Amino acid sequence: MKTPIIKNNQNLSGFLCCHKLLAYCLIPIKLGICSVFFAINLIIVFLYNKGIISYDICYTIFKLNMDIIITCFGLTVKIIKDKEYEAYKKLSKDKSNKYLIAFTHRNFCDLFALLTILQEKITAIGFKELLGKFPISYLSNFFNLCLIERNKPSGTVKKILEHYEQNTNKICIAPDGSYTNMNEEEKKQEMEKLNIPYEPKVGYFKSGAFVNKTPILPIVLSSVGSTIYDTDWNDSKNTNSLTSLKKLLIDGNVELHMKFLELQKFDEEKHKNYQGYRDDVREKMVKEHYKLPKPTVSNLENIQQNSEDCINFDVAAFGSATIISYLLKRWD
Repeated sequence: MKTPIIKNNQNLSGFLCCHKLLAYCLIPIKLGICSVFFAINLIIVFLYNKGIISYDICYTIFKLNMDIIITCFGLTVKIIKDKEYEAYKKLSKDKSNKYLIAFTHRNFCDLFALLTILQEKITAIGFKELLGKFPISYLSNFFNLCLIERNKPSGTVKKILEHYEQNTNKICIAPDGSYTNMNEEEKKQEMEKLNIPYEPKVGYFKSGAFVNKTPILPIVLSSVGSTIYDTDWNDSKNTNSLTSLKKLLIDGNVELHMKFLELQKFDEEKHKNYQGYRDDVREKMVKEHYKLPKPTVSNLENIQQNSEDCINFDVAAFGSATIISYLLKRWD
């Protein structure tokens, strides 16, 4: 896998090699720990579906376990704590506030990170053909997913509105397919349309969630690795979840930057119709996403090394080697 260029820390090449080697060695341990907590979550979901444990208890345990799992993957969530984030905290305290959450789904752990960070319980929209069959249906029921039929789009808008009005969980939506899915010509046209000098990294939203003109809370995310170049999905290669998962596992030190935007509301004079509302929300997300740290830049870029760090590293390495040697000797 390609390693990002570290312009200001070229002398970290040896450290990067050790980092990669250690990451590969830790993969079995990480997978083992994640498997245990993933199994616990499956048991929790099963018990909820059988009516043995209440929803609130199950959700709390599930959320805690997911926090442990993404930590094992080496994912650290960095929230930009500005006035928009403070506004969100006030907004989320009142459960009577109704809104959808639109986010930039760019890698395997984005949705799980939202699950652990957001103060309210969340749900999502999915296809009944994929998520309505056993055993996945147990998970769909646990999250109270809004399941729509791929071949019957006519009833989608009504179903989303009913789910929105009757459910206290916040519905999360992401761009169609989680990719931008644009060729070079379309990218140029999009840049001219939005008047931006950079490639947009937020895909197109389906219209269904915007037709009802409900309030939207946009959240943009950007993951920045340390030794892996671009931990997000690659639009041009149409990479899948397994590739993204492998990148996160091997890197082991990924920072997920999260930016909350102001709550968006439909304005008849400004937006004219739901298409205008949808495009306006996406345009704001595109511009805010560009301001976040880029996934092609290493998060080690701004690390300042000093002699104390080198001494601590040497002591830790020597101490670890000594302990391992002693244990092996005792085992023999």
